[in-house]
Amino acid sequence: MFEGAVLGVLLFTVGVICLGLAVLWYDVWPKDKTPEPFKQLPQYRPRPVAVQSILRWFHTLIWMLLAAACFFAFTGRSTLVTACLLLAGVMYVVFIVTLIKDRQRQKAIEREGTGSQPPR
Repeated sequence: MFEGAVLGVLLFTVGVICLGLAVLWYDVWPKDKTPEPFKQLPQYRPRPVAVQSILRWFHTLIWMLLAAACFFAFTGRSTLVTACLLLAGVMYVVFIVTLIKDRQRQKAIEREGTGSQPPR
């Protein structure tokens, strides 16, 4: 009985921490760090709406899903826990791939703006 209570408190605490991280990532998110002079170049294109949305919201939503998984585990709803964790995992992969591609796009804009060629 005591172990179940400790596990419950732990799950609830981790859920609250995940919600705190979601609030943090709501405020801190990958902004477009392209310097202003590069934004004036004719080859510069702003982020597509889908990329901007993924980078803006997915990290926060992932932490919210992890918090929900903890709260569902606290109440014993294993199917919902599994669904939240699977969705969070898929969203995390999409977020990371999008983040990497956006960084590559930003570096390409900077290379074109300075006129230098990438090292071979």
